[in-house]
Formats: sequence, C-alpha cells, structure tokens
Amino acid sequence: MTRTRKEVPSHDPRVQSRVKSGHDARASRSAERSAASTTCQARQAPAREATDASRTAADRQATLEALVAQANRGDRASLADLRGFLDANPEVWRTCGDLGRLAERAWLELLAAGALGTEAVKRHVEQLRADLAGPSATPIERLLVDRVVVCYLSLHHADLAAARPGPSSPPQAAVRMKRCESAQRRYLAALRMLTLIRATAPQGLVPVSSLRLHAGEQEERKRA
Repeated sequence: MTRTRKEVPSHDPRVQSRVKSGHDARASRSAERSAASTTCQARQAPAREATDASRTAADRQATLEALVAQANRGDRASLADLRGFLDANPEVWRTCGDLGRLAERAWLELLAAGALGTEAVKRHVEQLRADLAGPSATPIERLLVDRVVVCYLSLHHADLAAARPGPSSPPQAAVRMKRCESAQRRYLAALRMLTLIRATAPQGLVPVSSLRLHAGEQEERKRA
C-alpha cells in the first residue's frame, strides 16, 4: 500500500516563504564566500608585491655584482655594461660614490664598537646632520654640513685617543694633543664657513626678509 504525498499549491504563502528563505540563505552564503575571497586576495596582494619587489632588488644586486666582478678582471664589455647599469640606476652610484659618506663610515668603524655602539653613533650623526642642514639647505650648505659631520667624528676620535693613551712617552702624548688641536681647528673652521655662507647667501636658511630690513636701514640712514 503506497502513501500518496499531498501536493501543496505553489501559490501557497507558506511555500513561497520557504522558497524565499532558501534563496536568501543561498545568497547570503554566496556573499560571505565572495567577501572572504576578496579579503584573502586583498591580504595576498601586498605580500605578492613585496615578494616581487624583493626579487627585483635581488636580481639587480646579482647583476651588479656579476658586472663588477667581470669589470675588475679587465673585461671591457662588462665595464660598458656596468656604466649602462649605473646610468639606469642612479641611486647606486649616488650611494657608492658619496665620498663624504664613505669617510663618515670609516670614522664610525673606528669610533664605535659592536652593533649597539655603531647604531647609536650613526643615529646621533644623522640627527646632527638633520639639525645642521634644516629643511631647505642649498647644495653648498649640504657639502659643508657633511664636512662638519666628518670633522666632528675626527675630533672625537682624537679626543678618545688622547683620553685613553695607555703606556706612552711624553712625546707621544704631545703628538696626541697636537692631533686634538688640529682636529678642533678643522671642526671650528667648517662650522665658521657654514655660518658665513648662511649669513651672506639669501637663498640659504637665513630669512631673506632680515637681509632686506638691514638694507632698508642703510637707505634710511643715507636719506637722513
């Protein structure tokens, strides 16, 4: 004996309500899956970009090292390729060819011992450079600021050597003191030149208005 299922008309409000609820649930699950997929893609995009950037930097470094090694062996073609590489990547020669920074790095290696000392002195020097240069330094001022920084490191290295001489003879101690005096003269001369440039060049950090006021005072005196 078979049991017949009672058919419910499709226009029954209860049937329509259940059908609508099923559609809404499926739509909600689909929207959640789409949002989760979008979020996952958004999270993966920066990681892919960082990976691509690091891969590109590693490739450029490998290319540069290979060209330098071949050019050092006398390969003229590699030397020409190296020049082209530097033309295409100016940040490389600007960093590697900055003699002021090279001298500064050499003094840092002599002054600081260990990772903490090196990083601390490096940050102190960068803060000194930023304070001296200011926000709108001219090229001449930047050169002079670099010179002041190098002389600053040289002076303090001489001071430390004089303060910790160890067993030495009086002539050796006198040589250390003369070195301190020489380093101090160079340091003060660099500071003096930086101050002079800023006092005489209106395009430097000295406000132009102060120079014009001074000129106006001279004109008023002439009129009087």
